[in-house]
Amino acid sequence: MRHVMVILGILLATGCQIDPYTHAPTWSDRNWYEIGVDDAMSGSLAKDRQRLYQDYDDARIDMTAYKKGYLRGQQRLCQDDFLYVWGLSGRSFPATCENLEQSSQLRARWKEGDTGASEDSLLN
Repeated sequence: MRHVMVILGILLATGCQIDPYTHAPTWSDRNWYEIGVDDAMSGSLAKDRQRLYQDYDDARIDMTAYKKGYLRGQQRLCQDDFLYVWGLSGRSFPATCENLEQSSQLRARWKEGDTGASEDSLLN
């Protein structure tokens, strides 16, 4: 019985071995549209070519795709109800929405949700 347990233990231990090259990242073209969407949805300002190069170390930046993605993310984020919830979560008013025509209306809606938690939040 002891031999069976030892053999079973060895089989289980070798079955758990991970090949370090199995999960190696594959380098492919970046999706600049999605990067733009992500930047807008995170509440940050749009990045220029130099900043994108610093962040991603990639000279093949598709600024057209990035700007289209940023605009799409901005459209998703800068909505009354979304910003109300954003304020409820204690997050600062997103820079993404600062330069829009309706920014004062959006800021008012965000402020309705903000109960002062953004001043105390460590996540901002």
